[in-house]
Amino acid sequence: MHHLARIEPVDDAHRGRVLTLGWKLLLNLSLMIIPVVLAGVFMPLLALVALVGSGKVLLLSAVAIPVAFAAQVSWAGTYPEWPMNQLLVWRLRRSCRRRMCGRSQQSWIDSARMVEWVPRENWSATKLDTARDVMLIDVSESGVRMEGDFATYTLPCASIIDVEVESIRPKGCFHCLHFVVITVRTEDGPTEFPLAYRDHQLGRLRSTHRMNQTQSLCQQIRNIATGGDFSFIDPEYDRRDRRDPSLLRVDQAACKVSQSTGDRMNPYATPRSL
Repeated sequence: MHHLARIEPVDDAHRGRVLTLGWKLLLNLSLMIIPVVLAGVFMPLLALVALVGSGKVLLLSAVAIPVAFAAQVSWAGTYPEWPMNQLLVWRLRRSCRRRMCGRSQQSWIDSARMVEWVPRENWSATKLDTARDVMLIDVSESGVRMEGDFATYTLPCASIIDVEVESIRPKGCFHCLHFVVITVRTEDGPTEFPLAYRDHQLGRLRSTHRMNQTQSLCQQIRNIATGGDFSFIDPEYDRRDRRDPSLLRVDQAACKVSQSTGDRMNPYATPRSL
């Protein structure tokens, strides 16, 4: 079944060791650090200015407070999860190494980038963490493979039907998230994986930089995708069904339509039947 994507749960001993409740609470607590620091440091400074009225204190306040405020706005408007996500990717690599100990071809874990899988229903949800899973991703000529905290994901080239980029602004956030939305065939039917990088480096946190990285990942996956041939027909069933003349006539008609519209259609667009 090389045309079907596979999702294989991690064994109980290693599952859910990264996206724990404690981690989610720590992540959300960290997002309050800068506002708390500003309130704890600069509010007393403002009180001192009001009481003393010294020229030096006034000058210090006139410089420090706007700079700190600008830093907070820039931090909140780019990617405030940055410092904690560096710790998260370290935790995920460690977890993957432990459970893959003894396997061959695990060296890619050390260099693979981390993505998060955020289903559409979580895009507007208010949660401690909207990700269903975080994974280390590798794109090669054989497809996409991902080692996650909860499952291992194998997406052969023939299973990838559609690849697009979408951007959203989550509730309560000042920054946008950029997703590579992959649609694949599975045993249960088409499944969608909205993936976003979650390990952006310092200096590459601005929205334009993150969008460029997302578009680059999208193009890598498009280059290997072979499942978007305007049909959701299962190749295994297709070979058997061609023995039925009535089905053969339907296939021939569909082929004529695809040939007449092939030049106008986006080869990565989701088929109408989805």
